[in-house]
This record gives sequence, C-alpha cells and structure tokens, in this order.
Amino acid sequence: PVALGFQPYSIAVDNAGNVYVAGISSGTSKLVRYSNDLTNSHDYNVNYGSLNGCLLTARGSYVYCAYPTNGASAGVARIEGLTFDNSWAVISGGLSSPEPKALQAGSDGFLYVASAVQGQTGQTGRISKIGSDGVADELVTMSWRPGGLTVDPSTNVFVSSPGSFGPSAIAAGVYKIAQASPAPTPTPTPTPTPTPGPAPTATTIAPPTVSTNAPGQNAVVTVRTQLGAKGKYTFIFEKPSANEMSREQASSNRVPMQKGSKLGKRVLKKTYTAVVVTTTADGAKVVTRALLRKAQAKKLNLRVVYAPTGAAQSESVIKIK
Repeated sequence: PVALGFQPYSIAVDNAGNVYVAGISSGTSKLVRYSNDLTNSHDYNVNYGSLNGCLLTARGSYVYCAYPTNGASAGVARIEGLTFDNSWAVISGGLSSPEPKALQAGSDGFLYVASAVQGQTGQTGRISKIGSDGVADELVTMSWRPGGLTVDPSTNVFVSSPGSFGPSAIAAGVYKIAQASPAPTPTPTPTPTPTPGPAPTATTIAPPTVSTNAPGQNAVVTVRTQLGAKGKYTFIFEKPSANEMSREQASSNRVPMQKGSKLGKRVLKKTYTAVVVTTTADGAKVVTRALLRKAQAKKLNLRVVYAPTGAAQSESVIKIK
C-alpha cells in the first residue's frame, strides 16, 4: 500500500492504468495521481473549494471530478494527463450550491451527475447530463435527495435515495428514470499518440565541417554526433556514387582515415577505412576529427553502423559537403 497523507474520498483509474485519488487534508481538497505500481505520484495542487472532496470517474484517458463550491453552482473538472481544467462544466443550483452525490459515465458518451439541491422546503434532487462540450443540461428534478447513480446500456438512469423526513417524507429506495436516447455527442477519447519507431543510429549535433587550411596533405573533417542505444558503432567515410549505396556496395568507395584521426577518445595509430567505437550509455555523444587526404575530403558521406552483437542492426548516413 501507499501512504496517502490525506483522507480519501473517491478513486478512479484511466485507460493507461494511472490511479487518481481525491480527498481532504486539513480542510483543503486534494487530488493526486499515482502510477499503476503506486511508486510515482503527481499532486495537482488544486483547491476546488469542497470540504467533502470530489467524485471521480474515468472515460478513456480523461478523468472527471465533480465537486461543490461555495456559490450557486457545482463544477465538473476534466483531467487529462497533468492538466486539470476545473471550469470544464458547471451545474446550476437552486438557492445554494448543489452538492454532487454521484457521478457516472454513460455508454452514450454523456456524464451523469446526481446532486442534492437545497430548496425552501429542504433538500431535493437533480440529475444533470453533460455532453462532450462541457454543457450541463438538467435531466430531471426530484422531490427527494439522491444517493448513488448508475446508467444502463439503454441509458436508463437508476438513482438510490437514503430517504427524507418531514411532511413529504419518502422511504429509502431505488428509482428508475427512463429517457429517450438522443443522437449521442460522446465525450471524445483523444487520438492515441503513435508509438515512435526506433531512434536513428546517429544524428548530428552540429553541421559537419571540412578544413583544408592545415599544412600537409590532410584535411580535417569534424563531425559531432549523438548515438542511439549503447553498444558497438562502426564509422566509415565514403565517396558516394550518383545514388546512395548500401554499406556493402560502398566498400570500394571508402576513404581511409589517416594516422592521428580521433573518434571520441580513440586516436588512430595507423590508417583505417572503418573504425569501431564502443559506447557504454545510451545517447552518447562522439566527436570525430578525421584526417583525410585533401583530394578526397569533398562530397563525403559518414556512414555509422550499429552492430552491438557483430551483425549490423541499423545505420545512418550523414552527408558532408
């Protein structure tokens, strides 16, 4: 279990498995989201003005929180991720603020809220119906105070009541409120974010540079790259043909890196046409300062091949002017 540090009032789970708990702490309303394994949490730090906490229900990635206020209306907040929109919907009241007693997401895409409303002759009940636009319409007003609420697949609303006292006293019971099924305006479920494909083998941090000003017959080609997953990478400079070729096709077009070239911390002690660099962490940054013959240091490609187990798994080609 996880220690809350406050008095819980209601709980809900979104379609990603996040757990939402609403409650009260020292007279202040609380709303906290927990990861499914209860190891991480996010406190929304909101105070929606209720000393009774808020009622929670979930639909898809949205979570809804119905709460009373100190005015002539109650509110329904909509939560998506770390965003708390406390003004998404407003429920009008009678002489004073209606107090939500139950909150349910119907199969027709609407939210249903049962509220107790303080009138001149005592508490009465009201069922409100909220569409995807956050507009709340009064479905029915009862002469008795509601308790719980649920909605069946045919959009019949069932409401329980703890009963009432006085001249118009009623016994505790369950009541059915049938309604015609209008064309639904469902509460939308956001379009899922596509799962990204594999990260590129290597990306440039800055544009590659070629310097031919140094004395001697070598040019200095500098390429700053950020690599993907940790493991073995092979760096190859090559002269491309009219069309970009595969690593196997380009083997005869490789441009040798001369003695003294640097790839990360590695300094070449002789000439190589392919150099292996091993990284121990994901996202490693490698600076390549290759010494290439000046006559060959134009219109190059740097091919970076990821082969953690010896067989190539992916590669990136970086164009160098």
